[in-house]
Amino acid sequence: MGQTMHREESDYRRLLTEVLPVDSLDEPLRKLVEESIGKGDDVTLWRTTLLVMDALCSRGLFLKGVGGGTAGASTFYRRGKLLTVTVKPPPGSAAEYEFTAEPALFPGIAPSGGDAPLDSLFCGIATRAAGDELADSLGEITGYLRTVLSPLAVHLFLFEGDDTTPVGTAAATRFVDTLRPSFEKGGDAVYIPDLAREPDVFRRIGAKDASSAVLLPLRTGDVLYGAMEVLHREVGPFGQKELGLLSLLALLAAGRIRNAGRLEKLIYIDVLTGVFTRRFFEEQVVRELERANRESVPLAFVMVDLDDFKGINDRHGHATGDRVLGAVGRLLNENVRKIDLVTRFGGEEFAILLPGASRDQAAMICERLRSLVEKLILLDDKGGKLGLTASIGIALYPEHTGATDDLAAVRDDLLRKADGALYGAKGEGKNRVLFWDAAGEGGNRS
Repeated sequence: MGQTMHREESDYRRLLTEVLPVDSLDEPLRKLVEESIGKGDDVTLWRTTLLVMDALCSRGLFLKGVGGGTAGASTFYRRGKLLTVTVKPPPGSAAEYEFTAEPALFPGIAPSGGDAPLDSLFCGIATRAAGDELADSLGEITGYLRTVLSPLAVHLFLFEGDDTTPVGTAAATRFVDTLRPSFEKGGDAVYIPDLAREPDVFRRIGAKDASSAVLLPLRTGDVLYGAMEVLHREVGPFGQKELGLLSLLALLAAGRIRNAGRLEKLIYIDVLTGVFTRRFFEEQVVRELERANRESVPLAFVMVDLDDFKGINDRHGHATGDRVLGAVGRLLNENVRKIDLVTRFGGEEFAILLPGASRDQAAMICERLRSLVEKLILLDDKGGKLGLTASIGIALYPEHTGATDDLAAVRDDLLRKADGALYGAKGEGKNRVLFWDAAGEGGNRS
């Protein structure tokens, strides 16, 4: 059975409302889609469409390719139906998409009757959670290549800073290092069908049984992640179809590497506020406690809560509340020291870690933050000024906890005491900074 293609021109609005699985996105991004559709201008919709596509890529639902013939275009692939989406910048035709009823990935690459193993590989990796083991996904890709092309060897390398890091048991070769500068400048794959005619390259590869070689960049868009090296015993073993398959699988590997890195950001960065997440914060507190013990320095654990924030949500809506949280997150992040750590702890609560801060330093930093929040100018949808204040509680290590080797217990104790100080500040009238040992009866959350 051959391919059945269905291609349509579309505008961004239809792409966002009828074609893409927008419902699978997080609430802040869904709200952004709604707001962009409400505004209706092409530039806003174009930017939102690209954000949506990036988010869908980060979930493994799409794979980002290289832009097509239109300058500035971005192309995304999804397995299953196969859905290919090309997003073009305004003005003119906004976007186009096509569905393929058969499992072939591209014309001329997979057999006309479909390639079930390839289809399964692509579906499995494209829909895999980004947090799954990256090495497993890359192993499936190289395993498939070994099955269908019978190479002498398939090697993957990651470029990390100036280092070339082999994946698995591969060893970095001078061939990879020689071509890396070309790849970094946007160079394409290199195919050497007969290594006997290239003795210098043969020596750099260092595989005496290899008669031909292909080296492909692992790249999505303009970002280079590494390279894939494929060696073969035969001379000239690859035609256009095989080279196309290698290029596609290099793109699949690069997309998987990209998604793994993207997930790390999603795990550790709160999308709404741009500060760290609670998960990252709790891990980092233990590391900073270790350092505090090692260097015999203090540490301050700070809890910040926006006073009467529920009233903002009730009176002005959650979209306004989200804007407030985003603004406060940026304000806190921009007004602490470089070594400090700001996180969104939950709802309208933020937590801040101040490594090495004494009692006086912690008091000075927190009082400045409280004052900045109070002076922050934010407007509601009607242009009215939103009044905003924050209560802040501080717990100190080791002053309030004592020193112990059970650092997880110390972390939890600091949280309880900073939280108690926070509620003590609220009990004393809000919009103030309070240490745990000054909180008194007001510092009891219950």
